[in-house]
Amino acid sequence: MLFAFTVAMASCEKQTIQLLPDRVNNKVTFNVHSFEQIPFGSPTKSGESQSITDLCTKINLAVFDGETKEESFVQTAGDEGFGTISLYLKQGTHQVVLIAHNGDASATISTPDKVSFSNKATNKMTDTFYYYGEITVGKEEQTFNLNLERAVAMVRFEIEDEIPETVKQMKFYYSGGSSTLDPTTGYGCVNSKQTELFDVTQGVKRFEMFTFPHAEKDTLKLTVSALDVNENIIKEREFAEVPVTINMITSYTGEFFAGETSSYTMSQIAISANGEWAGENKLEY
Repeated sequence: MLFAFTVAMASCEKQTIQLLPDRVNNKVTFNVHSFEQIPFGSPTKSGESQSITDLCTKINLAVFDGETKEESFVQTAGDEGFGTISLYLKQGTHQVVLIAHNGDASATISTPDKVSFSNKATNKMTDTFYYYGEITVGKEEQTFNLNLERAVAMVRFEIEDEIPETVKQMKFYYSGGSSTLDPTTGYGCVNSKQTELFDVTQGVKRFEMFTFPHAEKDTLKLTVSALDVNENIIKEREFAEVPVTINMITSYTGEFFAGETSSYTMSQIAISANGEWAGENKLEY
């Protein structure tokens, strides 16, 4: 009888431990259901949704209670269940921020109104989608289907004439946009100076860069530089008012190297020095 009583008590205790988390936290599943906008240049008709695997390779999710981050989660293409995230959240109201992009590194979701991408070349801005909203977690398991929207504008720069063999990189420096997103508004929230470097390879004459506009329509100041192997400027041009619109492409096409072929002339400088002293002042102390 003592043994049976002990087993029964142990069984009851184990059951209580299992049930306790469910009384506090409930399972919530987020599905990246569809994208409001289609990929840039896609033939897909407006209004049709696409799988996240066709558009993005990384997902960052953060759940907040006010300004306090409660949970964060990262998924990378190839992970099992990519596009579906399950978490245990306490009952009540939460703010959810989800960012889907193609960066090598994760987006940094600091607060519900601030998502940033580092300025490192390995984490340059890419095509980016977002979701922001409030959810209420109840007593039962819940599933939320999230519809994402594109947050970026693209600038596409195409060179029609031949790129000189001495050009090894194309540099795009632009200001006026933002590399930080406010998901609560869908607009950029800082004034950023962004730089993109592209190695020049055979046959590649199209270069694409992204930014978060500060409003639905915005303008950038863009400087395009062709660099040699030592990062000397071979040719440089400035574009003062580049229009950018969320979910739209601004395309520049033309002959970049036409006319003056070089802004700077490559020269060799021979370095020598005269080792002889001009004289000597003799003093006593």
